[in-house]
Amino acid sequence: MKFRIAIPLLLVLSFLSCSGRNEQIDSILQELDRTIDNRWRYEQEKLQKIDRLKEELAKTDEPLVRMEYYSALFDQYKNYQYDSAFVYAKLLEQSAVGEYKAKAQIALLHCFKSVGFFYEAVEVIKAFNPQGVPPSLCAEFYFLCAETWQSLSSYVSGSDVLSAEYDAQRLACYNKVLEYAEESSYCWIRQTRQNDYRAAVRLPGYCRQEEIYPDE
Repeated sequence: MKFRIAIPLLLVLSFLSCSGRNEQIDSILQELDRTIDNRWRYEQEKLQKIDRLKEELAKTDEPLVRMEYYSALFDQYKNYQYDSAFVYAKLLEQSAVGEYKAKAQIALLHCFKSVGFFYEAVEVIKAFNPQGVPPSLCAEFYFLCAETWQSLSSYVSGSDVLSAEYDAQRLACYNKVLEYAEESSYCWIRQTRQNDYRAAVRLPGYCRQEEIYPDE
């Protein structure tokens, strides 16, 4: 008797379990559809913005204005299409004056580190001169430097000597970020790289002690 009752019960439980899984799958598929739709919309908006920037670039011969468009186009392409981002980084480098030289170096460093061209990335790092560069650009550059040294440290993880050298360079760059960044920028970077900042030099005037190490 018990056996006869158990079989239908198991069948019902199995059906309910499958039904629940099907509902969960349907929910996941719906979310995936929304994500794909949003991605398509986002891509179309980005392409339209790129087209507008290119149209405006073609209308001007003013060097400073063209530099600004080169920089803007690099920003649009940098996380979207590497080849095009590199083209505009090089165009910016070739025409750059003043703070645009730093923007060109930031753009090139981003490109080189993103594809593992570490020799070229290190050459850009060596050539950077912070004198006369706005602090916000210095902070951005040194943050990219730190990421570059982090990637190199991971790449040579089998060599304690090289890894330690690259780690020291990374922490030195984080200290530079602390030196140049505004308070809000530093706090944001601290939150995303908290473990590294625990080893960095504490500099006054950026965040209170409890904000820097809230879990201590």
